[in-house]
Amino acid sequence: MKFTSHPSRLTLYAALAIVTIAVYVPAFHHQFISLDDLTYIVTNEHVNTGLGAENIRWAFTSVYSSNWHPLTWISHMIDVELFGLDHPGGHHGVNVVLHVINTLLLFSILLSLTSDRRRSALVAALFALHPMHVESVAWISERKDVLCTLFGFAAMRAYVGYVKKPDLQRYVLVFVLFALSLLSKAMFVTLPCVLLLLDVWPLRRLSKTGPGGRLSTSKRVFLEKLPLFALAFAISIATLKAQTHGGAVVSIERQSIPMRVAHTSLSYTTYLQRLAVPTGLTAFYDKPARLNTLAVSVSIAVLIFTTALAWWWRRRYPWLLVGWLWFGGMLVPVIGLVTIGGHFIADRYTYVPAVGLFIALAWSLRGRTAAVFAIVIVIGLGALTFRQVGHWRDTLTLFTHALKVAPDSYRANLNMAIGHFHKKQYDLCERYLLRAADLNPRSARPWKALGTLYELQGDL
Repeated sequence: MKFTSHPSRLTLYAALAIVTIAVYVPAFHHQFISLDDLTYIVTNEHVNTGLGAENIRWAFTSVYSSNWHPLTWISHMIDVELFGLDHPGGHHGVNVVLHVINTLLLFSILLSLTSDRRRSALVAALFALHPMHVESVAWISERKDVLCTLFGFAAMRAYVGYVKKPDLQRYVLVFVLFALSLLSKAMFVTLPCVLLLLDVWPLRRLSKTGPGGRLSTSKRVFLEKLPLFALAFAISIATLKAQTHGGAVVSIERQSIPMRVAHTSLSYTTYLQRLAVPTGLTAFYDKPARLNTLAVSVSIAVLIFTTALAWWWRRRYPWLLVGWLWFGGMLVPVIGLVTIGGHFIADRYTYVPAVGLFIALAWSLRGRTAAVFAIVIVIGLGALTFRQVGHWRDTLTLFTHALKVAPDSYRANLNMAIGHFHKKQYDLCERYLLRAADLNPRSARPWKALGTLYELQGDL
């Protein structure tokens, strides 16, 4: 992408921030929704009472709603102190601000790695404006996503500084920021692997040798990651125990290993499809009732072919392999090999993994035509994202849209019932509860809610 003019760094930073805020402005007027917001914040006595020594102690020592992410809980407590519970727009605004900072951090990381302003800005714009990232930003309960990414990207930026001028102080900064990221959410446990990918390209550290009998750079880049891997392993075990304790982890007896592999292959290709064509996005994707053998076979073939192609071109186009492994590797903790919850995929899981694909795309573009094409893509994604943000306005808006996408979604019907209950629209609440019970007759939740509803109405 060669042009006669070169936008300044400050201009690009400002443009990224302004466009991102403009797209997410509607979120400042959104409400709490029934999906986790009530449980995490509104009715959680340790959060809704704000900051305090006892609440902070609880955040670090307790597992709540199958989660252990103390910094995220503390951030919600700070929100309560600042905005209370009567102004959810303030809580949403913090998410938007964190997303803007993450966008600028990503631009800074790529710029410091490659000095390529336009491609770095394109990747940051795709990250800022992709519709699949709306869930992480417009959903208050996904504070953990934007917060862990803030510290994770900061750790990556600090790592670039460490590579350029290695010393203990800079390494400790990387380690501390990585720890803060994991204390917000365990999604960034793959950061040491991502740093190794950056060592391959664009840092190209693995091709260098150390002078005078010192360790070669290739050996050193692996050894210096060992403390980071140790921390990632410890947090992974703690997170798995927390989710197992909360009943979120599905056992091998309930879902066999071959079934998990099949779901994993389908999940990867579904993510690729939705990142390429981000339409029909919703808050919850139910697992397919039956697996299509042909679809699974095609998915496995696509993954093998893409990996082989990226490996074949690794010397000529190293960003393809790095981007592909970034995407695939960062999804590993949530792709379904360890099955957590009842969802098939989730938009929020692509928040950072998708950056790998954006890098592969941006560095593959050439010429003015490609630049114009990239601008059109960004504008189109921005429009889709603006519309997607509107779907997260409140519970009924969110799940009315979800039912348009998937009319037979058990969870969408259940949450529609909750939304109508809080509005005291009891007839509609009953209708959606009965529909949810019909869709998932083995679940006790709709029947329990119906009992509560009938008791409230004196109709025992």
